[in-house]
Amino acid sequence: MIYKKQNNCKGFSIIEILLCAALGLLLFEAVLQSYLNAKYLYQVQNDLAQINENIRFADFVLWQTIMQSGYAGCRKLSKLDLYELNGRCFGVRGYESSSVPDHLKNKHIVSSTDVVVITKASVANVPIADDVFAGAISFKIEGNLEVIDD
Repeated sequence: MIYKKQNNCKGFSIIEILLCAALGLLLFEAVLQSYLNAKYLYQVQNDLAQINENIRFADFVLWQTIMQSGYAGCRKLSKLDLYELNGRCFGVRGYESSSVPDHLKNKHIVSSTDVVVITKASVANVPIADDVFAGAISFKIEGNLEVIDD
């Protein structure tokens, strides 16, 4: 009598393997899409944070500059014409880009925009030429008021 050995070990069929591979690919696709969406949202938030930082910086610089507009330094105000300085307004002045004064025409101004010009005395140190005595009402400096266009 010949006995046949019974094989109780069963493996996976090709259909089961293909089904598991397809499910694995779908799961991988879902994880990849989730990662790409998170990466995109991070980039958008980073860009918005950069824009907000630029706005805060511009606001600070403009606020500080506008607060100092018309500053004349240590000059006797009766000797200084605050409204006209070498033909230019002293303080804050606004223009449309199509009608800027001659001294602004060579600047890089975007058409169809507004231009704000803020004028103040220089913050540079100006050396005093002579000794200042107690009770003096004036003193001599080495430089004088200059208009510098940036």
